[in-house]
Amino acid sequence: MAAAGLVLVRLLVLAAVVSTLTALNDPTCECPDGFKLCAGHCLRRLDRALTYDEARIMCAGLGAHLAVPRTEAENQCADSAAAGQLVWLGVTEVPGDEGHYVGADACGDVPVGQFWASGQPENYGPRGEDRVVMVPHDSGTVHAVGWHDNPAEQEWHPLCQRSLFYRPDCLN
Repeated sequence: MAAAGLVLVRLLVLAAVVSTLTALNDPTCECPDGFKLCAGHCLRRLDRALTYDEARIMCAGLGAHLAVPRTEAENQCADSAAAGQLVWLGVTEVPGDEGHYVGADACGDVPVGQFWASGQPENYGPRGEDRVVMVPHDSGTVHAVGWHDNPAEQEWHPLCQRSLFYRPDCLN
């Protein structure tokens, strides 16, 4: 069973590489089906709530990664694309380095503060919280709007991101 899982992960990674290379050579500069263009990125919220690792794999299968908003415009796009659902972001805490977060886009550190909800990150609970979920403005939950640290085992909707334009300094 573990071998089958490894084969599936390898196939998803291969599909992501092929999809990314195809997107980079696409002269139409349009987002793939199901994705919407906003702030130079293609975003898509998946309809199924998943754990963080499942969400990451599903986005990779679409040639994307979990969204990493780095500007106010990108964060507003993510909030809108979340469509009222709490969503996983591609922001994780570095193991053994409490309070140090990096993005799944391979562009380095993600500062704490700018988009975080009041009192976050707080690393609540005995398991700790080293993944990030966004609570959008229209979620209707009791949680404060913004980013929250969360345990990876909880299930939220993936927010996948692909770049529309090639940036040599940061392929995402």
